[in-house]
Amino acid sequence: MLGTCRFLPSALLLAVTALPSGGLAQQPTKATIVQMHAVIGVGEEVFLYAVPKQLGYFQAEGLDVGIQGAQSGTVSAQVIQSGGAQLGTTAPESVLQMREQGGDLVAFYQIKQNPGTFLVVLPDSPIKRLEDLKSKTIGASEPAAASP
Repeated sequence: MLGTCRFLPSALLLAVTALPSGGLAQQPTKATIVQMHAVIGVGEEVFLYAVPKQLGYFQAEGLDVGIQGAQSGTVSAQVIQSGGAQLGTTAPESVLQMREQGGDLVAFYQIKQNPGTFLVVLPDSPIKRLEDLKSKTIGASEPAAASP
């Protein structure tokens, strides 16, 4: 019994020193993803943010990642260029504009296989083929803007 009592303080000291210390633990690196649309919903942000966060990939890499929306691809590119975010989605035109203005954005392509914008008509519309649009006026958002 006496031998066990002498061993216990040494074992506790070893156990306490083996525990991670709050002061010694490395803080995660903060990073932000900026999306080229204001509303964060179910889109590419699922694969860029929600899935990796839920699966612990960011934490495993020592990252504390947040996400924010922007009004357009141009604004998203400006946020990244200014250092307000480390990565994000934008339009190719926005990256090229930034680079022409002396920016150093680097882009890789492509997250999704379509631009996210489609031409649609009501089922009873007289427009059935692309040729039916001849002499018609159609509206579209700016190419670097995102749909709400």
